[in-house]
Amino acid sequence: MKQKLFSVIIPTYNRVALITTTLDSVKTQSYRPIEIIVVDDGSTDDTVTVLKEWIIHHEQEDFVIKYLRQDNAGVSVARNYGIEQVCGVYVQFLDSDDVIHPNRLERLVEMFEKEQCDFIQTGFDGFDSVTGEISETHYAREGENLFELALRGLLWANTLRS
Repeated sequence: MKQKLFSVIIPTYNRVALITTTLDSVKTQSYRPIEIIVVDDGSTDDTVTVLKEWIIHHEQEDFVIKYLRQDNAGVSVARNYGIEQVCGVYVQFLDSDDVIHPNRLERLVEMFEKEQCDFIQTGFDGFDSVTGEISETHYAREGENLFELALRGLLWANTLRS
């Protein structure tokens, strides 16, 4: 059975030092096919140069990458522009300083198919980029009250709050 396309939308602004790490974490996903949509929100640093070099270096690999540029209008406008370009059945929003587990998309597809749901919200671990230590955790554990955690500000996802 042919796998369904997974679109990953990455808005970015002045992330020259981080964007390739984020792209690499998408590139190494165990799931295929993937469409990566990078929306540059009017970066004024060398983000565009780094992105174009990364795209050229990886253009023969087994995923599609789209680079879009807009005048600086903010992350929400950039995400919406990315949504307009989606060809995939599934969509993952990713910030340009995020790194995802190599099996993340595969696991999400498994859950979408198993639960027949329209939406999955996951938490995240924040980590110190110098030490690699986990510095914060934002997700629920089995048996925890999700509503209470959300009210206390302990369960949230950045993309959903934008």
